[in-house]
Amino acid sequence: MIELPYLDDVKLKCDECEGKGLILEYAEISDGEQTFHEAISEPMGNVLNRINLTPKFQKIFEYFKKLNLDYLSLDRKVASLSGGEKQRIYLLSKLLKSKKNQFILLENLSFGLSDEEIPNIGHFLHELSILGHTVLLIDHHKAFTEMASYLIRIGSNGKIETIFQG
Repeated sequence: MIELPYLDDVKLKCDECEGKGLILEYAEISDGEQTFHEAISEPMGNVLNRINLTPKFQKIFEYFKKLNLDYLSLDRKVASLSGGEKQRIYLLSKLLKSKKNQFILLENLSFGLSDEEIPNIGHFLHELSILGHTVLLIDHHKAFTEMASYLIRIGSNGKIETIFQG
């Protein structure tokens, strides 16, 4: 695809790969059920559930499911992801690199997320705290406020109030 400002996008189909984005020899490799191109075009939840994954990749895939990202296909371009999808993938990439007992600071996590996604993220952050991480979330979303163990409120007069919610 060629993107030009102020003009409609022009989509050209590659003669070599027939628009599959892969060398045809590789795109047509099959396991008897589907081709490689078909597999990477499906939601990863459909494809990866049929494959024996290594323990490390299984852990990553579990995170994708917890963050409600298993509907993404493996051929999805980064530019086509929504802000909330990019944010969750970025969060996941940082968490996979982190060691145990890390201090994780997140700000405005609810930005770009739908109200349906917030509880999943909240449960995920709670699991991180159970694993020994300290999670500090600076956010205004009511659902996050209700899930928090501690709330720190700063009043209009500058007074700081800490509330334990259990």
